[in-house]
Amino acid sequence: MELKSDFTTMSINLDNILSLTDFKRNASQYIEQVTTTHSPLVLTVNGRAEVIVHDAKVFQKMLDKIQRMEQELESLRHEELRRAVEVGIGEAARGEVDLLDIDMIKQEGRQLLAKQTK
Repeated sequence: MELKSDFTTMSINLDNILSLTDFKRNASQYIEQVTTTHSPLVLTVNGRAEVIVHDAKVFQKMLDKIQRMEQELESLRHEELRRAVEVGIGEAARGEVDLLDIDMIKQEGRQLLAKQTK
């Protein structure tokens, strides 16, 4: 069984919104529906969406993809910082900065690092 891995187009089917009471009454039917269609159910309590019931394999794939995306974003941030440092080193080597610029560069670098570690 192959699960859809493109979560950018994933949305909740409005037909898959039902009350918690209805879900309890027909739990096995709804669980089979979720595992067959890989489409989540939204359960309501007092008319308000409260819980999502999702296929475990699809949910794990979503978590894995989020983790990979976070790692890629972190890698891109480090690459951007590395390039900025290389530019600064080049400017310093060519004598294009003075002591005030160096202090400003250090301050900006600290701010960038602080943002990236959050």
